[in-house]
Amino acid sequence: MNVKEAPINNRQEHLDLGNVGQTAAEILHKMNVLDEEFEGNLSTVLAPIQGTNQSWFHVKGEVKAMIAEYGSPTLFLTLSCAEYDSAEIAQYLRKVNNAPQSYSISRLCTEDPISVSRQFSYKF
Repeated sequence: MNVKEAPINNRQEHLDLGNVGQTAAEILHKMNVLDEEFEGNLSTVLAPIQGTNQSWFHVKGEVKAMIAEYGSPTLFLTLSCAEYDSAEIAQYLRKVNNAPQSYSISRLCTEDPISVSRQFSYKF
């Protein structure tokens, strides 16, 4: 993304997003009136961020395409770190949360699922 330099007396920054150059005030105005064009651009921006509605919409689209291509799934597999019994994840969770050694892996996972997800994403 290229950033255009604005005159010093104009404190609003211009962002060059292809053929769209808008000031911060214009963007805020669009946010306030919930402009459909801005919402569409925002959806595009949020799509790669895991956990947003836009990313789940993309994932659902991929699943629907796989079902259309290969048919309905016949086997489902669910993994959790408690079943996996990973010493690395337990060590990581104890370190991040200052948890005592007496805590079980399942308790650590239940209390901090975000860190578990990050560790699995990093490892696998």
